Amino acid sequence: MFLTVMQSNCTSYSPHKKNNGLPRYSNSTPQAIYKKSLPPKGVKMQTRLGNALLWLTLNLQLLSAYSLQMQVDNTQPMLGEKVTLTVDFVYDNVEEYEVKEAKFENVETTLVSDDEFQEGNQTHKRIIYTLRPQKAGKLTLPALQAHIEMIPPAYQSRYNKNKYLKKLDISSNPLTLEVQPLPQALTVWGDYTMHAKVDKTETTIGEPIRFTVTLQGEGNIKNLDFLTLDIPHTLIYEKNRGLTKAFSIVPEKDFTIPTITLKYYNLSTHSVVLLSTPSYHITVKPKPVKPLVPPMLGYIMLLVIFGALFYYLNHLFTSLDHLDKKATFIKTLKKCKTKEELLAKVAPYLGKDRGLDRLIYRLEGVEDDGFAGLRGEIIKGFKHI
Repeated sequence: MFLTVMQSNCTSYSPHKKNNGLPRYSNSTPQAIYKKSLPPKGVKMQTRLGNALLWLTLNLQLLSAYSLQMQVDNTQPMLGEKVTLTVDFVYDNVEEYEVKEAKFENVETTLVSDDEFQEGNQTHKRIIYTLRPQKAGKLTLPALQAHIEMIPPAYQSRYNKNKYLKKLDISSNPLTLEVQPLPQALTVWGDYTMHAKVDKTETTIGEPIRFTVTLQGEGNIKNLDFLTLDIPHTLIYEKNRGLTKAFSIVPEKDFTIPTITLKYYNLSTHSVVLLSTPSYHITVKPKPVKPLVPPMLGYIMLLVIFGALFYYLNHLFTSLDHLDKKATFIKTLKKCKTKEELLAKVAPYLGKDRGLDRLIYRLEGVEDDGFAGLRGEIIKGFKHI
């Protein structure tokens, strides 16, 4: 462990400034120089050596109060093999502290736990990581850093104790891993199972089939981008979703989906494993020829279409004629000036609509001042029948 003092309140005291080895006084006799070089009576003279010893003693005390250590359970792991890293930070008096997160080049690092516990007068902070080396060879894990802010015990009870706050940075020991390569120059490790399936083994020209490969387990494979197919006389479309890859294969003729293999190193059993999928032969048939429509059936369909069109047009023209006659009749009603004249026009329509019948019956007893309003209601009634 290494200790760096960022701020110190230990100051050197030197009552004399020297010039060419002698104190600078107006009276330069040796006796005068000696007498004036002494501190006042009752004051102990401090020396540079004393200050240095005081600084060293203080920092040795600080050094004994804090420690930061790293250790691993395996210094010669295989490539990808799990290594447990334990970081121990021990302290007994801090205001604030921070232990830097463990991050190392070519090492996959996962935090497992972060706990504190008391042991005597000291507090232990224990951080445990899982390491997986991603590169074979010598890997150096640089020293971790911890930043500490503390007030020496001698100043803890003072009202202005923050004046004596010290900031320290301490370092742990570095570590070295000798990472062993995998057998047979393999780069894939883990523990996997592999499955494949097709949605059908018979299709027609131009109709796609779906082929899916799924990898399950743990290791350093994050996706199946590396998995490809090359099948003559087909068009192949790919869709990758993590450890599942789907192929849509559009054929022109019979073809075979080849066996897919994956070789990896199993770190649990310390063995090389070869996974493979079955091959699939796909039969591709010609597209069926659509039968021609018989001539008689075609004539019948044509007659039906023309009949439907004639009915629609006839209904449309009838509706238009009805609307035209209704518009003319309503104009006639608007020109009626007396209830007798209006009654003669609407009487033939009695029995067509109950609401309209009630309005026509009211017309017989309506006064002149109410005629215009009732005529408007009757016209509105005719618009809706």
